[in-house]
Formats: sequence, C-alpha cells, structure tokens
Amino acid sequence: MLDASAIAAGFRRLEPDQLRTALESFLPKGTTVERISAIEAGLRSPAGQSLRDAMARWIVDDIVPVEALVPEAYVKWRPPVRDAMMFVVARLSAARLAPKLLEQIELPAATSAEVRLLRLIAKVPGLQKIGQVIARNQHLRPALRNALAKLENGIRDVRPEDVRAIIQKNLGPQLNRFAVEIAPKILSEASVSAVVRFTWRNPETGRRERGVFKVLKPHIPDYFAEDM
Repeated sequence: MLDASAIAAGFRRLEPDQLRTALESFLPKGTTVERISAIEAGLRSPAGQSLRDAMARWIVDDIVPVEALVPEAYVKWRPPVRDAMMFVVARLSAARLAPKLLEQIELPAATSAEVRLLRLIAKVPGLQKIGQVIARNQHLRPALRNALAKLENGIRDVRPEDVRAIIQKNLGPQLNRFAVEIAPKILSEASVSAVVRFTWRNPETGRRERGVFKVLKPHIPDYFAEDM
C-alpha cells in the first residue's frame, strides 16, 4: 500500500525536478493496474489532498510549465492559468487522475510539454473544448498551436466496438428491421463524439441507402458532468 502521508511530507520538501524520481521510488513494482491502484489509494487516503498538491506543483512548475503554455503577450494571465491547472489536479476524481499521473511518470523525461499536455487532457472533454478554441490564437508558440490543433481531428480515445455497442443498445430491433450494416471503422472522432458510416434498406424503395451515426462516447456523460 502506498504510504501517502510519507509521500506528502517528503514531496513538500522537494524541488519540482526531484519529484519524478521520488514518485517512482514510492510506487510498488508490478503491473500498470497495480501501480494505478497504488496511486489511487494514495489519492483517496487522508493525506490525499497533500499528495494532489504535490503532484499539481510537479506538473505546473516542471513537466508542463505555465511559461511554456502562456506566451509573453499574456504574461499577466500566467498566475490565474497556473491556479486553474492546480485546481484541476486538486479536484479531478481519483479514478481519472491516478492513470494520468502514472502516465506522466512513465513518459520519457525529454517528452515535450505539448505532448504531456495532450495526454493530461485526454478524456477531459471540458479542457479539450477549451484547447480547440485557444488553438486559433496566433500568439501561441507554433509547437503548442500544432499540438492543440490535434484536438480538432486527432483524438483517438474510443474503440469501434464500443461505438457499435452503443448503437445496438439504443436502436435494438430497429437495426434488424432496416437491415442496418455498420462500418467496422470509425469515420471521424472529436472530443465528445465519434462518427461511423452505415447502410440501411429503405422499406419503401427496397434500396440500400447510406448514412452516418454520430455517437456520444461512453465516458462523456460522467466525465463531462465532472468537468463542469
């Protein structure tokens, strides 16, 4: 079991660039699931908030520094952006935060802030929507703009079989009635939905016609509610 009290006390004495090594030393050896469970247990423990604060400091001061995100043109906004990032880490549910923290720990040390940012906001639809908007800001560094632009058409976080299952659950017998055939691959994907092609038999003409289903991703109802 992760000793969250010891971690929190130790992390408060460390500089941001020392936190990654300290984190790894506290985690048990084992599978990814076991390591995520250990982090989640720490986040849910009495010392969980201290642990969150330490992790947030590591993120905003070291691996995804605010200075790399907010350009000089908006320097006065760096403190509130930093506070907002700290707030997200402090409030995101343990079940969602734990795998994100482990992923950041296991990424190579040289991983860019832009890549780390995209991984942090993966399956956080509220932040992904904000990222899509600010990607158009010409004052951002090109590397950051290019990374955020991937939120428009580069999100890949749902499986075709998950989308198919949602369609089958919602339409049920209608699929057989209209001889619906769903494409095996996702046509396009955004932060909250995925689009798949399908064909169906029009009972009035007897002809097969084409269409698309736009499906809300399975994690969105719970995650979006938490984000808001």
